Amino acid sequence: MKKDIKSNILTGKSKIMLIAPVVILSLITILFIYIGNLLQKNILETIVKEEKKVALKIYQQTFEDFIDRYELIASSLLLNDEVINSFENKDRDKLLDLTLPTYKKLQNENPYFELMHFHTTTTRSFLSLHKPHKYGDDLSSIRHMINQVNEHKTKQIGIEAGKYGIYYRVALPIFNSKKDFLGVLEVGVKINYILDIFQNKYGFDTRLLLKKSVFNVLLENQNNIRYAPYSEDFYLIESENKNSNIIKNTANNITFKVNSLQNNAGENIGEILFIKNLNVYTKDIEKLINIAVAVSVLFVILALYLTKRIFDNYLKIINSYQDKLEIKNHSLAKLANTDHLTQIHNRKSIENILNNEIRRSKRYTHSLSVVILDVDNFKSVNDTLGHNVGDKVLKGLAKLISKHLRETDYCGRWGGEEFIIVLTDTSLSNGVKLTEKIREKIYGHDFGDIKNVSCSFGIAECDTGDTCDILIQNADIALYEAKNSGKNKVTIYSKEA
Repeated sequence: MKKDIKSNILTGKSKIMLIAPVVILSLITILFIYIGNLLQKNILETIVKEEKKVALKIYQQTFEDFIDRYELIASSLLLNDEVINSFENKDRDKLLDLTLPTYKKLQNENPYFELMHFHTTTTRSFLSLHKPHKYGDDLSSIRHMINQVNEHKTKQIGIEAGKYGIYYRVALPIFNSKKDFLGVLEVGVKINYILDIFQNKYGFDTRLLLKKSVFNVLLENQNNIRYAPYSEDFYLIESENKNSNIIKNTANNITFKVNSLQNNAGENIGEILFIKNLNVYTKDIEKLINIAVAVSVLFVILALYLTKRIFDNYLKIINSYQDKLEIKNHSLAKLANTDHLTQIHNRKSIENILNNEIRRSKRYTHSLSVVILDVDNFKSVNDTLGHNVGDKVLKGLAKLISKHLRETDYCGRWGGEEFIIVLTDTSLSNGVKLTEKIREKIYGHDFGDIKNVSCSFGIAECDTGDTCDILIQNADIALYEAKNSGKNKVTIYSKEA
């Protein structure tokens, strides 16, 4: 009897010994799957958050670059007396001849640039470069931005829908030499411009949602739009690529919007959907989870090993994504600190550099000199040879100056034809020698369309109590003296003067 009981007990122990590993393995498998899914969820949440931040920065920076670029071009056109006179005299043919070369050049540079449009003071179309045969239309019911310029006689910028599409627009008031208000000039690029930047440069797929009321106006004038219903208020405009499908949310895709598209009247006219495929971040995790499920029923040790592997790969993926994010942020920082024309430091960047160098020079009692230079008679270059030649001169000048500076020196565009040079660890006397060398190199350089270009220079050395504003002001005073005393020379700032 006791033997039978013992046998039963042993049998029970054997069963427990057989069942226990299965239970343990099952628990480990369940725990492993839970941890894997938790890590995957954490990765996705981190990626979604960071991708939204990156998309917003790119969108804002691209819009700011558009405004800076095309406002400058439109303003340059309105400095041309012939353009103003032909518009004032209602001479459409002459106005078309004067502006068409600039329009074609801008289209060659940017295929999404389409809009260069002159309007009357009553918001009627006078000359549209993309459809010059159509004019006289009353646009006051749909063009709020032009109405605002006509009402307030001030610049307007923003997004607005017209008859033929959604555009990023800059609209400027037109005045004659007597300051009489004549009408409005607007320039603009299609909204596809920013969609293309996101898709080709930053790996986002994008879709445009339009309010049904806005879409109906477009559909009346364009019958080749591919679209699909999206919600009660919006239509989804399909990609121009006929092989592209509408991407929906899946486990490996995220879809989000950065902000609403609002016109100058404050009306919401649409949204931009940003779609990001996450396969590159999730496939390794999914692969390891599947392997763990398959082998966890065989060996506890292997399950533990795979647990370590999944954690290592999680860190590897996070680090990989962080590296890619840092590259994007570095590109954005460079974009924000670089002058778009000359590709050297812009005003904001060179001002930050100068503030840092002033603090460093005071801390370590190092010398610091600052040079402001201005192209002599630059307005006559633009007026006689054109804005394109002026741009070439500025780009060539920036390249020439940078070539003759040390690696520890900095050059930036202060504005228009003015440049600033920051000479670190440089006394006033040494700074004058270097500046004289640069002046001679500029004057002897062949800029192509214009042979002789001269510049006037003002140089000042940082004193104990000088701030950034004071140092720049001192150099500017010296520059003013150089201009007034014959130009093409280097003038030193002197407190006694």
